[in-house]
Amino acid sequence: MPDTAPSATAPWATSWSLDLNSHI
Repeated sequence: MPDTAPSATAPWATSWSLDLNSHI
């Protein structure tokens, strides 16, 4: 999962948020 944002705590959170925004 390529995360564009700095993955400091949870890299999956970034992908999850981007995925939701993409589906919206």
